[in-house]
Amino acid sequence: MYGFNENQVFTTHKFGITKWLYRKFGLGAPLVTGRFGFTPIPHPVKVTHVYGKPIKLKASANPTEKEIEEVYVKYKAEIKRIFKTHAPRLLPPAIAAKGIQVIRIGVDKDGRS
Repeated sequence: MYGFNENQVFTTHKFGITKWLYRKFGLGAPLVTGRFGFTPIPHPVKVTHVYGKPIKLKASANPTEKEIEEVYVKYKAEIKRIFKTHAPRLLPPAIAAKGIQVIRIGVDKDGRS
């Protein structure tokens, strides 16, 4: 599932303490603001969730790294397919044109593979 316009519900500010926390501790604690500059009131945007094709999994209490990677590759491909198919209709053109990055932390370098 992908939620179109979720990133537009609040404005994220990346400066000062938020950058320091990330560099020092790897902690993502962004400062966000919403409508009228207040945090608790979201911007008036329509969020649309689109569901992709199910990914079949093999039940395993201890999956191998290879099994995890196989599922992740399928997941990543499906999220990118959903975005490419629906972004032109559900996002403002400038945001849709930026594309999407799907990053597996610690594995992917830039999410564009």
